[in-house]
Amino acid sequence: MASAESATAGSQGASSAETTGGSTAARTADTDTGQSQSLTIEHRRRTERWTGLVGIAFLLGGIGLLTTQPALLLASAACIGILGFIAASSQPTPQLSVRREFGDEDLAPGDNVAVQVVVKNTGDGTLPDLRLVDLVPDGLAVVDGSPRSGAILRPGEQVTLTYTVAVRRGRQVFDGMTVLVRGMAGTVETKYSVAAVDELIVEPEFEPLEQPPVRSLTTPYTGRVQTDEAGEGVEFHTLREYRPGDPVRRVDWNRRARGEALATLEFRTERTASVVLVADRRTQAFVRPGDAEPTAADKGVDAICRLLPTLLNHGDRVGIAAVGPTFHWLAPSTGTTHRARARSLLATNPAFAPRAPEQARPVGLAIRRLRKSLSGHDQALICTPLCDDEIVRAIRRLHAHGHRTTVISADPTVRRTDGQRLARVERTLRIAKLRRAGVRVVDWGYDESLEMALARSAERWSA
Repeated sequence: MASAESATAGSQGASSAETTGGSTAARTADTDTGQSQSLTIEHRRRTERWTGLVGIAFLLGGIGLLTTQPALLLASAACIGILGFIAASSQPTPQLSVRREFGDEDLAPGDNVAVQVVVKNTGDGTLPDLRLVDLVPDGLAVVDGSPRSGAILRPGEQVTLTYTVAVRRGRQVFDGMTVLVRGMAGTVETKYSVAAVDELIVEPEFEPLEQPPVRSLTTPYTGRVQTDEAGEGVEFHTLREYRPGDPVRRVDWNRRARGEALATLEFRTERTASVVLVADRRTQAFVRPGDAEPTAADKGVDAICRLLPTLLNHGDRVGIAAVGPTFHWLAPSTGTTHRARARSLLATNPAFAPRAPEQARPVGLAIRRLRKSLSGHDQALICTPLCDDEIVRAIRRLHAHGHRTTVISADPTVRRTDGQRLARVERTLRIAKLRRAGVRVVDWGYDESLEMALARSAERWSA
């Protein structure tokens, strides 16, 4: 079992901080590691658990005096004794160490991983009513067990929370733990935030496609993409008049044998492609047809995770860019080091995080930065759901500046309401506008594999 970083928290003098709604911080030293960690009091409230007991004591006492019933006076005295115990009881000061462990190191998106959280009472006092809530990252679904627990912890004792979550691509941050502490009487409840932060990084799987959707614009370097240029290659292109100095192996000796003039064979030149895979990470791209389905922005990143290894395996130069509130750029390159760098980027960079950005900015600025970053040989493959007109204008502008552009668009629209049907029609019109401008568009349905969408589009392109 892989152990994550652990944090320990405690408090001193917590009982003197009678706060409600605010937050104060106390510090203590962990008795096991000697490291000082903060324990934040988020709020403290009275539970009003014994509020009615005061009235009952006075009522029983009054009736007992009026009716001279000893039993009622005895019951009133018992209530007063309980109230005295409550008043004398103190609020415990927790000192806790927290260790979180994950059940597997080699994880892929969609896998289930067991999470085990061990909470130990490192203080000298008993915690009679301790309630724990582990802070599971947003977007991770708990599929088994529970991140909540309650316990009575004596000094040196520990409690273990065990649950299972389905992980997703990216950096998952467990922000710590929420602890509710009550004393023996339970009249005061204090909420603490324990600093036990761990990270779980899940890198995407690189499953290549059979054929990459690259266009004819290529680099000057030899590769596998066929061009319309004549020169060195394996596929016949043209036959031209022999010129002195032409390689002997390219002379058409069959024509010479028939008594005709010497001629030189020209073959179709094959070059490498230089492709930049662009992810639309704007707030507008984080749409989906249903709550249980991934967002169109994440579908675009999934497509990049398929296209990038495909292009690299074909010897092409591949780069990555994110267009959103923040612009991120990884220049096109090749090789295993570049592949590992790209995989880590997709897993850890905030620009590719599964959550929608909080702020929105015009896409034109990001597209201008993208255009300045692209070289003359680079073509752009943009993954966007095409849910607004702004991205369409930006793509047409990029294509007009000479960069061959292909769009892979996951379709998040549905037909349940009139508004949804209108959004579907608007998206169809945007696709038609891009195609009229010469931009290739792959209309990718949510219930369709990427391979099928590319194959269907390839038939359209070759028609």
